[in-house]
Amino acid sequence: MASVIDLLKSHRSIRKFTDEKIPPDLLQALFEAGQAAATSSFLQGSTIVRVTDPANRSKLAELAGNQKYVETAAEFLVFCADLKRPGNYCKAYGKPFEGDFTEHFIIATVDVALMAQSLVTAAESEGLGICYIGGIRNNPGPVSALLRLPQGVYPVFGLCLGYPDQDPEIKPRLPVSVVVKQDYYNEEGDSARIEEYDEAIREYYRTRTGGGHGISWSEQVATLLAEESIPHNLLNAKPENVEREAEIVAQAGRSGAVTIATNMAGRGTDIILGGNSDYMARLKLREVLLSRLVKPEEGHRPPVPLQRSTE
Repeated sequence: MASVIDLLKSHRSIRKFTDEKIPPDLLQALFEAGQAAATSSFLQGSTIVRVTDPANRSKLAELAGNQKYVETAAEFLVFCADLKRPGNYCKAYGKPFEGDFTEHFIIATVDVALMAQSLVTAAESEGLGICYIGGIRNNPGPVSALLRLPQGVYPVFGLCLGYPDQDPEIKPRLPVSVVVKQDYYNEEGDSARIEEYDEAIREYYRTRTGGGHGISWSEQVATLLAEESIPHNLLNAKPENVEREAEIVAQAGRSGAVTIATNMAGRGTDIILGGNSDYMARLKLREVLLSRLVKPEEGHRPPVPLQRSTE
């Protein structure tokens, strides 16, 4: 057991690989190890696309943010959440299946992560190196088209797999006391611990970059979350949301935004899809026209109303 713990604690991302190929028997064993991972409700909602075509590898490297090791690793796998396969059997047995509920999305995506991490642990136990490629999600549409993914199947991340040609240091993780709480969530003492951790991360990057200034963990996540933020509305039964409820419902499904709905005090609303184009048109007109009525453009003179006759 201690050797397994040591293996897990020694994980590093590898971005430089040798030219050595992975034996087919070993690759098959890794797939089987991945499949042995826990799966929610026995859904087994994962599909791996093994990309061997050099042209496709090159295109995926570009779509993932020009990460060249996508091309140079011995193997590149794209892990996909697959709701189409179980959905096929809903149809076969005459059961209803929409496939677009939040719970479906969560369990399929979690299944993918569990399968991938089991495969990764098995790979590292055999001396292989790995690097997850989350940049696959930068362009999910083109990636899906390239891999010919049908409706109900979506890419979650990629995985570079091969024999390491580098020996990077282990990147420090947050203190256990920051991420593990007893009985209740609390942040007592976390700020001081994270300040110390930030300095350890700065030193890690200074060593890795040969004396560069480095950047802390807190700076990284602040930048990441600001860049990846998406306009959203959260609809639930809180009193402060009652006045905006109709507006939120009407705007659900608009491009570039997300509407999240919870079960509102037993009223049966689990998720809102679609949208009200008529409402959105009227809202846009109000935004444009109201600003002109309240603050006319420079030089604009409102029309003088006709005088009523007194006869």
